[in-house]
Amino acid sequence: MRRGKRKEVSSSAKKHASRHMQVPKQQGNTVYDLEDLLIEMLVGAAPGASNGTDIENLIYSATGSTAELGYDFGFSVGRSMALKLGRESGMASVLDRIGLKDSTYNPFADEVMITSRSRKHHPHANVGHSIHVYESGVIAGYLSTSTGIRINASENRCTCNGASECQFLASHLPKRRFIPSGAAATISGIASVLSERKFSKPSVEYYRILACVPLLDPSMSEQVEKIMFMAGQRMSKLSADPDPAYVVENVSNYFGATSFSVKASGRKSIIRLRYESYNSIRPFVGMPAAILSGFYSSRGYRLGAHFTRNSNGGYTNTIKATRKI
Repeated sequence: MRRGKRKEVSSSAKKHASRHMQVPKQQGNTVYDLEDLLIEMLVGAAPGASNGTDIENLIYSATGSTAELGYDFGFSVGRSMALKLGRESGMASVLDRIGLKDSTYNPFADEVMITSRSRKHHPHANVGHSIHVYESGVIAGYLSTSTGIRINASENRCTCNGASECQFLASHLPKRRFIPSGAAATISGIASVLSERKFSKPSVEYYRILACVPLLDPSMSEQVEKIMFMAGQRMSKLSADPDPAYVVENVSNYFGATSFSVKASGRKSIIRLRYESYNSIRPFVGMPAAILSGFYSSRGYRLGAHFTRNSNGGYTNTIKATRKI
């Protein structure tokens, strides 16, 4: 049996999350009601705490319409951060909080160039184009609100397109046309990220949930879960004999599960991922469940999955997999 337990988040973060997020969810508020709460948590986080969001951006970059969705939502987040943080915080603080660490900010006469070396180039996750449309939107929203001039931003170089760094250009010029990757590249990219990168600790969940907010809406969540299911199927074929325990651990780390377990006996396996209250939004925890369901189904298992509420208000996702004879 394989188990994993994560480090506890700070007590202040738990209190903040529990105070602001648990009650609204139980009352049945929409996903979009969480936006302000998540931004408050992001603004209050210590700089350097946030992670990148490659999987979410891969989904946004699949089509022109999803790219617009990710950019426009990022713009709204950037505007909110400018209003809450104020000018004195500076662009560097915003970049750090959205996962663009080790950044340089170079203002020129007609444009601003932002370069981040925090994301290493991963050849296996090279999808053939720039993907960080959400971060482009955050940059544009922050600069537009801070300057009072409409600013557009786009990613000129990307570590998911063979570059050694991510580079963004921001100016008053019209937005550059975004070239979507297509569903096949999105599914392959998600599978590669989760299979071939090692996530050794849980992500900073409130930032990842914030980047996901438009994808958690009922109009999108079913489509997103289908993409995740197909990505899980793809993961099972990336190597001759992938280790299920490794896959479960990596997926649980990426999505911020506080503990996980894999119990295998004969033809049966029971997989459990446990979440705290601050990241237990049903469409969000449904993403890793869909990935693991796709992975095990592709390996010849019949599946049964369900979610239960823990005493702390968080979810436990249990997947029962039985190998077909």
